[in-house]
Amino acid sequence: MVHSRGPEYALLSGDRPKDDATGHAFRTAPVFTGDALDALGPAVLPQRAVYGRVVSQRADGFPSSPVSPVLYINTNAPFSGLVCGLQGSGKSHSTSVLLESCLMSDPRLGTLPEPLSALVFHFDTAAGGGAVQPCEAAYLSMLDPQNGGDAVAPTVTVLVLPSNIRAMRRVYAKLPAVRVEPLHFSPEDISGERLLAMMRVEENGQMPLYMEAVMTILRSMEDSFDYTKFREELGAQSFSGTQKSMLKLRLSLLDSCLKDGNASNRVSTRFKKGHLTIIDLSSPFMDGSSACGFFDLILGLFVEADVKASGKVYLSDAQSGASSRLTDSLLTIIRQYRHLGTRVLVSTQEPTVVPAKLLALCSFIVAHRFQSPEWLRALTRHVAVPERNLDALFAKVRACCSALFLFLPSSVLVDELGGR
Repeated sequence: MVHSRGPEYALLSGDRPKDDATGHAFRTAPVFTGDALDALGPAVLPQRAVYGRVVSQRADGFPSSPVSPVLYINTNAPFSGLVCGLQGSGKSHSTSVLLESCLMSDPRLGTLPEPLSALVFHFDTAAGGGAVQPCEAAYLSMLDPQNGGDAVAPTVTVLVLPSNIRAMRRVYAKLPAVRVEPLHFSPEDISGERLLAMMRVEENGQMPLYMEAVMTILRSMEDSFDYTKFREELGAQSFSGTQKSMLKLRLSLLDSCLKDGNASNRVSTRFKKGHLTIIDLSSPFMDGSSACGFFDLILGLFVEADVKASGKVYLSDAQSGASSRLTDSLLTIIRQYRHLGTRVLVSTQEPTVVPAKLLALCSFIVAHRFQSPEWLRALTRHVAVPERNLDALFAKVRACCSALFLFLPSSVLVDELGGR
């Protein structure tokens, strides 16, 4: 049968779909080897950063050792990653290198024409015992005396609860290049939905009695929420002493961040190219669930911010107490990261606390040394590792102290015949 080439053919592309899809896969691969860069060229992989040296690689049809040992992170493409491992195994160093790759322009690191804006969430669960440590990412403000050269360290600002500013400045005192400032919001940063999330309404099986009045006020302000007006109407309600105490407990931390907050010092003004902003909510008076409420609010502001550079979100030392609301927000961003231009990185000692949905969406998983075979099994449910190889792989992960294991659902390697 002969088909007539009518006007409807004008909108059909002449490109071969397979070639077009392959080219897109090359350009957006989160990780690639030096061999791949040599084969594809800088036009396909224009923005990259050295991540480390390839000791060995395991992929069907590819050699165990590449010709070029260099491993690159594709900073030109959005990605999501998980870094896990025992304390002291190198987890913090791995995450810092990834942050450095997106913030610093130095020819020894690779090519980075446009530095990103980076946001780090940190909550030290040891704060209740008075043993608070600085967020490891803050050390990016200090260049290595021997290898720093002419590189310029990123600007690092740590935002903390206003009531805890003095204590946290002492915590970061050994890092003179780090600015520790109070965390501020402006009233327009707070929406009714965000307020409910911070009050953890969605995580309680039964709504407190006073929340009926709160919900009534919020419904009346659905189209034009105003936090100041909300507080005024809330103050006019006839609550019992216990109810007032509960409301004060839930809103006092937010009120302290809104006090003295304005358009010039609100948190979103900190999001700039080449700037690292750390939200450190470590405090004896902050619980993990409340911290997640703050993180979720700030995450939304970060995504909405008018920054002329893509962003990187890093959740430091994720714990099992992470709220379902924050997890859902991260999942939404990861699913849309190509549209939003974001890179999401989660760091944790124990991978089993990371929700399965988040693991399934990771572009790569970095595993340092750990002792539990269950941790490895949790990871390998989401990456292609044959069951028969698990015991041998666990023995290597358990014994390895100077290297990391990188699990990649997609990457660019070069086989022995020069194919990709």
